[in-house]
Amino acid sequence: MDWLECGVLFTVALIATIALTPLAKRLAVRLDAIDYPSSRRVNNRPIPRLGGAAILGGLFVCLLVLFIGMRWAGWRTPFVSYPGMPINYLVMLAGVLFMFAVGFVDDVISLRPRIKFAGQVVAATIVAASGLLLSSIHNPFGPGFIEFGWLAYPLTIFYLVAFANIINLIDGLDGLAARLLLLGHDVLQPVGQVVSLVSGHQATSGRSRSWRGSRRRPPGTRAGRARPGSRRTSGPGSRPSRGRAP
Repeated sequence: MDWLECGVLFTVALIATIALTPLAKRLAVRLDAIDYPSSRRVNNRPIPRLGGAAILGGLFVCLLVLFIGMRWAGWRTPFVSYPGMPINYLVMLAGVLFMFAVGFVDDVISLRPRIKFAGQVVAATIVAASGLLLSSIHNPFGPGFIEFGWLAYPLTIFYLVAFANIINLIDGLDGLAARLLLLGHDVLQPVGQVVSLVSGHQATSGRSRSWRGSRRRPPGTRAGRARPGSRRTSGPGSRPSRGRAP
């Protein structure tokens, strides 16, 4: 794909996500997926979760525009396999959706940490099964690559689960999670693409800038959360609202 096509898709995804953010906020309020202030929280106002729903919607709108461009404008498909790494993108998408489902359910009913972690492992395993693996790295001591062989599967699973939770923990500072995702996407290709997707549910506060708080509805939004009492920043006990969400 050329830069113009990538720019169109980026713009579409951004606009779609921002446009869907108020709907995700209303859904969070309806489902009572709210971070309420308490003695163990640092937020002083109720803040909705489910920001990941807006990002997932933006992803699908972006995919729709991509397919239209491929069909009618002659765009080249980005769904290609890397040398020595055949990828099943439908299986990869299933892993992304499973990770989103785990985060969505946790936002609504507060999953136990073990259950949430198990769900994340299952989602990462599905992605690894798609063929997208951390299978080798550049040899820092000489030419060529260091191949991981069968260890690529557990390493990929560990990497994706760890990165998702790292983003989860830092998703309280303005723009920090989004910047790290961008860095991971650009530097850690192609695995960074999946990191951006599977971690998107935990790193969606940046899209909530378009949400304006009202006196009737909680301001801002968050996506995902950690276990009660933890120092997690994007769930219960995250940072206080300052008139806008992260």
